[in-house]
Amino acid sequence: MNQAEVQRKTVIFVLGAPGAGKSTTSRLLADQYGFQAFQSGQVLRDAAKNAKDLRLRTLIASRMKRSMPMPVEVYCRLLEDYVQKRTGNGLVVDGYPRTVEQATHIPTVLKTINMSDDRVVGFILDAPQEILIARSTARLVCGTCGQNTQPDTGCCGAPVLHRRPDDAIAPLLERSRRFRETLPSVREVFSSQWPCFGIDASKSQGEVIAAMKERLQLPFKGAGDV
Repeated sequence: MNQAEVQRKTVIFVLGAPGAGKSTTSRLLADQYGFQAFQSGQVLRDAAKNAKDLRLRTLIASRMKRSMPMPVEVYCRLLEDYVQKRTGNGLVVDGYPRTVEQATHIPTVLKTINMSDDRVVGFILDAPQEILIARSTARLVCGTCGQNTQPDTGCCGAPVLHRRPDDAIAPLLERSRRFRETLPSVREVFSSQWPCFGIDASKSQGEVIAAMKERLQLPFKGAGDV
């Protein structure tokens, strides 16, 4: 890796079916490398409740209720607010792109956050359907801090746990079906410009992170391996 490559930031896009562990994996990877982590699902849920712009809040809430993909301009606006300055070594975005249109407009997203000249890498987390369903149906959300968690895991000082409506079996299977239908086309668009790696998400979290780090081939700058 030459000096010019070392000086470039890295933008990582993490895709995966429901239950693949996108949010947790993205957060851990970002923590290890000193990246910012843009967790699309959580950011969108927060914006649907708290965005100051009523039209934006209504649009996001309406589309989330119907499990519809967000327009590219919504992601650009939220990312621009989130990435106020370029700190650390880069950015991890999970859950984007979900559609061919979103994949096609990644250069627009990168330009919005002044990261057009940076390295871009994609990861697709996948596992057998039965594993993904078991994970999703066991998943709970902390009503206090908003993070995914489990009863015996804990997440903050005063957790109020509940299950997201879209983790019920019927909507879960529908979300998974749509993901698998669109993935080949999304991957084709992404791979035409940047490297994109499949990762076996059925393995332990440590093994998943290790596989991603191996493909990134970046010097580790964290306090210790996961």
